[in-house]
Amino acid sequence: MTVLLKGIVFVVTLATCVQELAAVPATNRVRLSTDITTDIRGVAHADDHVISIGAGGSGALLDLQAMGLSANVEIDALSVYSNRIVFSTDVAFSMGGTDYADEDLVEYNVNTTTLSMFFDGSGAGIPLAVDLDAVAIMNEAGDFLFSLDITTTLPGAGVVTDEDILFFDGSFSVAHDGVTDLEIPTGADVDALHFVGGDLYFSLNRTATINAATGTDDDVWVYNGVATSRHFVNTAVPDSADVISLDEPLDTDGDSLIDLEEISGTDDPASAIAAGGAPIDPNGVTTDPTDPDSDDDGYNDGQEAVAGTDPYDMFDLLQVVKIEAVAGTNKLTWPAKTDRTYAVQASTNATVGFFDVASGLTTGTTNMMYYHVAPGTNLFLYRIRVIPTP
Repeated sequence: MTVLLKGIVFVVTLATCVQELAAVPATNRVRLSTDITTDIRGVAHADDHVISIGAGGSGALLDLQAMGLSANVEIDALSVYSNRIVFSTDVAFSMGGTDYADEDLVEYNVNTTTLSMFFDGSGAGIPLAVDLDAVAIMNEAGDFLFSLDITTTLPGAGVVTDEDILFFDGSFSVAHDGVTDLEIPTGADVDALHFVGGDLYFSLNRTATINAATGTDDDVWVYNGVATSRHFVNTAVPDSADVISLDEPLDTDGDSLIDLEEISGTDDPASAIAAGGAPIDPNGVTTDPTDPDSDDDGYNDGQEAVAGTDPYDMFDLLQVVKIEAVAGTNKLTWPAKTDRTYAVQASTNATVGFFDVASGLTTGTTNMMYYHVAPGTNLFLYRIRVIPTP
């Protein structure tokens, strides 16, 4: 006789989901653009892509050619806040009846997929011959740090160089002298910026040595308010490419959904299940990026996104609702989604692990059933797993 035990059920184990905790840019957690077409994890990305890289996935968060812009328009500055991607380009372009120059900052709304002017550079006093080539949004008010590509004069700030870090909050000022404060060699250009946790992360346009450390144009440096050190050697980017914009796909609450995904409900390719690289897509559902489990049902918002369950309904979760003996089998029933594929796993001893007894299960209804022919008289533990679809 087969003795049945209550099913042990997981949506997706944490070993399967990839947690991206809020921290600092790293080679396996970074957003960037490069100056040439670059291979990232086997995919070619042009210089007009914002590439989002996470431990489990990567891809283009923004693709200017897909939006209809010319291939000669290159992204050279980037900062993401809320559901907005703020960027600058190396040449002027027009879209939707608006002209954007290389000293402007353009705002892309990921929900409406529209562009608007975030900062009119020439209107604020940046000369037309100057390119704004690095930016870091500081707060919700829209104040930002930035750098320029050549020496120029700004109203209120005076003469500034391409190594300097500048600040704009309605007027210009110098936040950091690049040579004196950041110890950047004269002639090197700051061409990528990111600010988090009080630290300033940046990349340069050429190989440089600072405080006995040498970094190339695809590496990242950090200034902690006292001194500059090399933050990481960028193994994600080939040596032939120059990192020309920098940001981070933050996951503040560690639920495997990127903050941008939780705020906007749209997918960021950096979030993916490690096994197979299948996306963790919120599918239009917005959640709190500071609360990992919105409905307190024990499954975090990333796991609910994978399972297709409602992160605000504690009763909508992947679980076995009934196990019963039917004609010599163990009949398992669980609530299912028509766009998900499932596997049934069993174990005679949870300490030695589970094994698949069925895989590739789909349904056209809201309930799924599986009949397991259980061998012998072993006690069985069961769990249901969502099979990721790349």
